[in-house]
Amino acid sequence: MPKPGKQPIIFSDLDGTLLDHNDYSIDAVEPILKKLALLSVDVIPTTSKTFAELQFLMPQLGLTTPFIVENGAAVFIPKPKTATTLMNQPEGTVSIQDYWCKSFTQPRSHWQPYIEQAKRQFEGCFSLMTEMSATEVAELTGLTEEEAQRALQRDYSEPVSWHGSVEQEQGFIEFMQQCGATVLKGGRFLHIGGCAQKGIAMEWLMNVYQKDFLQQTGQQKDWFSIALGDSGNDISMLELADIAVRIRSEHHDFPILSREEGVIDSDSYGPTGWAECIQRILSLE
Repeated sequence: MPKPGKQPIIFSDLDGTLLDHNDYSIDAVEPILKKLALLSVDVIPTTSKTFAELQFLMPQLGLTTPFIVENGAAVFIPKPKTATTLMNQPEGTVSIQDYWCKSFTQPRSHWQPYIEQAKRQFEGCFSLMTEMSATEVAELTGLTEEEAQRALQRDYSEPVSWHGSVEQEQGFIEFMQQCGATVLKGGRFLHIGGCAQKGIAMEWLMNVYQKDFLQQTGQQKDWFSIALGDSGNDISMLELADIAVRIRSEHHDFPILSREEGVIDSDSYGPTGWAECIQRILSLE
């Protein structure tokens, strides 16, 4: 549990964690998100979703915080005219629309030649989400076609829908790793990208919060990270956060962690489990 005087920051996966895996509902977490906003506790979506998807989702979630996209590939920080938490442009960021952006990896185009090689070696074993129509993506994920269009606007990573055997999947993963790619297992897809990780982006952003508060006030602040996730692509942030919360899934087991201390497992599934654990950790009434 956080010690008195520490200021929590919550880093949360979306699909199957903050959002219901099947219908993407936020009903179970909406009251908690409103309470956290009143308490000035920032919730940072940390997701495999794209910049285009987060631009649409953030207002729905009632959030004006930074967010982390495509499994840690980039952090987007709202400029002060649209949010008030961070006031100074962090070193190493570029301006994109109303955000400061920090990228951690190569663009999606870097991996496409290697994926073309994999298509020949693992013929018929997988399909790329970015080669599907919005209708096909919607059928596979439960998104609307409009939401699927935003999901297809990927800048850094290539989601793969696997159709082959477990043995072939392992061979594919090893092939992509030999090409220099990182392969992360999400709730629905294998994600091919650079060596970015949610945990790396989380730690960078925690440092930004510390530096920005020091610049604004001349004082240090004792920040405290809480990470919540349900899948393999959440492991890096779950390992590094002060408190790791594994959200129970109806579709797969808890992600396996090397740490034992500071780990909480939800009793309930998805967003209901999210609300349950945040209330427990922060003693919300």
